[in-house]
This record gives sequence, structure tokens and C-alpha cells, in this order.
Amino acid sequence: MTQISVIEGDITQVNADALITAINSGGMWFGGIDGAIARVAGNMFHGQLTQLAPLHNGEGIYVEATAAHGGAFKSVIFVIDDLNWPLKDLILVGLELAVDNELKSVTIPTIRTGVMAGVRETREEALTALAEAVAFYGNSQLDEITIVVYDNQADVQFLRKALSTSA
Repeated sequence: MTQISVIEGDITQVNADALITAINSGGMWFGGIDGAIARVAGNMFHGQLTQLAPLHNGEGIYVEATAAHGGAFKSVIFVIDDLNWPLKDLILVGLELAVDNELKSVTIPTIRTGVMAGVRETREEALTALAEAVAFYGNSQLDEITIVVYDNQADVQFLRKALSTSA
């Protein structure tokens, strides 16, 4: 059974085989999580991703580190998100790619909950979609899924409650 946890903190400092995040089809997002990855790993992940263009909405791409970096994660799974697919489906793409690559631990940020134009869900809907997708993988070959919330204890509590009711 997969251990699922919700913590508050910096996603780049949580030990994991991969960090799952969303990025647009242009290969850049530059805000929030994307910016945090770039701060600890430079351009190593994004550089590989842009070489794979064109990127297509809903596509998952597993990118391994090419050198040592300051983050606690080893690789990144980018899910291409042009904001026109349900968030739950995108997270499932990322989790499936983690299983396909025989990863044992992943971290996922609270995707689509920040300030950004074009988001289709409310904050509560985005958090619920995240909890539902993670609960779906609760009996997978993944040993650990950690949802990491940056600086929002209310979101931590919401996700913990949502996961306890979906189990």
C-alpha cells in the first residue's frame, strides 16, 4: 500500500525519486514551482524539456537530472498543461508515468491553486482533484506520494481531510 502524506514546505527540499509538476506547451511557466525548480537545479530540467518540442497538452515527460543539483528530488515529471484538461486527469498522467518508470517516491505540489489566468477550477476544486488523483494511486507500486503545500496550513488541512474521506 502506498503511503500518502500531505506536508507544508518547500517541494524542492523533499526527498523523492521525482517531482511531478505542470508546465505549459511552450515549455516554460516561470512561476511558483517552475521557478523553485530553476532556483535549485538551474536549467537542467527545462533545457531537456524544450529540446522535446513540440509539447502537447496532456503529455507527460520524464526528465532525469544531468548533474548534481541543490534539490532533494532526483528527476522531474512534467505534465503539459494548457489549462483545458481537468486537473485530475493531468495528475493521473504524471502518476502513471512515475509507475511506468518504476519510481518509488514522488512529490506533487498544489497545482493550479496560485494566481494565474485561465484556471478552470476554483482552489477547492483543484485541491479536491489532486486528492482524488492521489487516492486513486493509493494501492500502486509507488511506495510514497507526498503532496507538498507551500505556506498554506488551510490547504494542508483541506487535503488531509479530502484524502481521509476518499480512502
